[in-house]
Amino acid sequence: MMLHAVKLSLLFVTETWLNENMPTGCLDSESHYYVMRCDRKNGRGGGGGVCAFVHMSLCPVEIHLAAKYKEIELLCFDLPCTSK
Repeated sequence: MMLHAVKLSLLFVTETWLNENMPTGCLDSESHYYVMRCDRKNGRGGGGGVCAFVHMSLCPVEIHLAAKYKEIELLCFDLPCTSK
């Protein structure tokens, strides 16, 4: 997979066309990334969806949004800063 060949820290994808039939584990077979995704909900047509691949070394913290935002294809996460 290109993701592993170029050793990206972050990758954001729109129009993923992912759905519940595609397990998240299949998107990163080497388990180097925390994969966050928001698939287009059923009944809204094909296409859509967003996905973020964040390298595990960045220690991402997913932010769960309020239910009122459930119809929006949106991901939120924090990347904690570390001071040296």
